[in-house]
Amino acid sequence: GCLLLCLEDMVIISHHHDDHVGWNVRYPASDPNGAPVATFPRATHVYQQAEWEYPAKHFACPWRREWEVKSKPLQAAGLVKLVEGDTSLLPSVQVLSTKGHTPGHQCVRIESRGQVAYYVGDVLHTVPQVTWPEFSPIFDCCRWTPDEAKQMQRPPLAQDASAKQRKVLLQRIYEDHAVI
Repeated sequence: GCLLLCLEDMVIISHHHDDHVGWNVRYPASDPNGAPVATFPRATHVYQQAEWEYPAKHFACPWRREWEVKSKPLQAAGLVKLVEGDTSLLPSVQVLSTKGHTPGHQCVRIESRGQVAYYVGDVLHTVPQVTWPEFSPIFDCCRWTPDEAKQMQRPPLAQDASAKQRKVLLQRIYEDHAVI
């Protein structure tokens, strides 16, 4: 669910679903009812502003509990950085706004030595979505129409369609695929 660049520096959160933020904090075995502790206490945790604000403003948000329990403690510890839209975090690392699965979903684009890789989070759930991004599976929370899904999710492959270099997509699909 997240791309961990360096245990000491940065954790990029694709979106707030439990399978992507479940390990943000932990509860010490010595005091399971105590305050949560950040799993990576020296890292900045990067979220899209829209992904952060949605559960804050919508009490019926299906993933509000994950936000309250797994992400807000990071903010209280000063470990959250909110970005808006496509943002360069490092010279070779950029987050891309790919709302659609959730209102503030983001992917990560990594470039090094002329090669490009993407961590796509849940912007793609199935292999056919690589070719047909208008598929909006039941997993998408926002229930976009097919036309909206195609426009909103902006799969990373389409963004670099003019580039002639080979791209690598990092994603788990059906639990047994690591790279497409």
